[in-house]
Amino acid sequence: MDPLLCHGPVTTNVPSTVDFKTSREENSTVVHGTSWISSMMIIIANVLGIGVLGLAHAYAVLGWVWGNLVLFLALCSSAYSGILISRIKQVVPSATIYADLGYAAYGNLGHVSVTVFTYTFIIGICFSFQLCASLALKALTDLCFVYCSLLVCEYGNI
Repeated sequence: MDPLLCHGPVTTNVPSTVDFKTSREENSTVVHGTSWISSMMIIIANVLGIGVLGLAHAYAVLGWVWGNLVLFLALCSSAYSGILISRIKQVVPSATIYADLGYAAYGNLGHVSVTVFTYTFIIGICFSFQLCASLALKALTDLCFVYCSLLVCEYGNI
């Protein structure tokens, strides 16, 4: 038995050589610009960036014991989802994006659903980064305003 398939073999009714090219893509040449190491580093940077922003608050609210427990559970769920994605990639080796996996599983409905979910997630991440940056900038300008007003009040009465 394959060690990655602990629940037995994965069965699918999709042929192993599914062609994901649309009529628009058939006439164009796809140029891949990054290696898997570069993609992995970008994903790690995004996950660490988001995690570092929320980790201090999570530990402040949960405490050390519950914070470490939740962090360990998040680690386990991330590792398990990575194993599941690698299993799916073995079943559909020609898939290059998540929408291709949705197409292999559920046809056009799966392709559209996964595409909508993926872009909604990406837009949500952009909004959360924008919100975090704007809150940090507001805190910085408030601090600067207080400091500058103290300087004006102190040295303005000379």
